[in-house]
Amino acid sequence: ARAVAPLGLYIGLCTMTSESVKSTAIKTAAALGAVWLSLFVYFRVKRRLERQELDARGADVRALLKLAFDEARLGIPKEVSYDALVPGDGGKLVRMRRTAMVPVPKGAYTGLSLRVKGKGNIHGEDAEPGDLIVQLVVDEHDDFVRDAERPEDIHYYLSVTEDQVESGAIVPVPTPSGSVEVSIPKDLIKGGAAASGDGDGAEFEIEGAGLPRVQQEGMGSMYVHFVVV
Repeated sequence: ARAVAPLGLYIGLCTMTSESVKSTAIKTAAALGAVWLSLFVYFRVKRRLERQELDARGADVRALLKLAFDEARLGIPKEVSYDALVPGDGGKLVRMRRTAMVPVPKGAYTGLSLRVKGKGNIHGEDAEPGDLIVQLVVDEHDDFVRDAERPEDIHYYLSVTEDQVESGAIVPVPTPSGSVEVSIPKDLIKGGAAASGDGDGAEFEIEGAGLPRVQQEGMGSMYVHFVVV
């Protein structure tokens, strides 16, 4: 009925005898028809775009997850909270607070990104959801320093006395998985980069005493730096 409204208006006005009125009627009907057609096309395209948006795969969502040193070392799964878009009433997308369990790999480190499939934005009931991209932030340890280039390797600074150095004493050294005993190597101390104070001192490697390699077999090394005090 709406589609023929301009034509009806034209027929009604054409029953008048005035030629000027008839001309005005034609122009008015044409203008109204053009307006109606424009509105029809606009709303049809708008609905189509909305449907395409709802049917499209949801966008990925990013979140930060903070871990304690031992949580990262042992690979303890942890829950993260984040905001995502989901269909609300009438299919309109609304923002909602969601949670997801993140499978943390052993030896995880700061800057590592993990993908949790299907936990991102949801654009429609039948649409494929996006993924959740979680970036990890791992707390620093009070005693161990992770290597900047090889996060599975760690450094430990051990203070020793000159008497211990001279006698090659055996001293306990803490590691992430427990304490071990190390004999102070005299030759390393003498040839070390620093003999006393806050320097790095001599370096001694304990293989396998570091952290797990992420998604690989084996363990990193722990480097003990002897500092004479």
